Amino acid sequence: MLSSSSSSGVPGSCPKNYSIFEMEKDYSRWNLIYKLDLERIINA
Repeated sequence: MLSSSSSSGVPGSCPKNYSIFEMEKDYSRWNLIYKLDLERIINA
């Protein structure tokens, strides 16, 4: 599962932060496996 949040809050703007989750093998819950900050990559 991929979850995103827009840092600017402006409708139509591209989200800069993403959280990537993985489902447990028994489908009991989601576990956070990565946090991706595109702002740091864009500004590198």
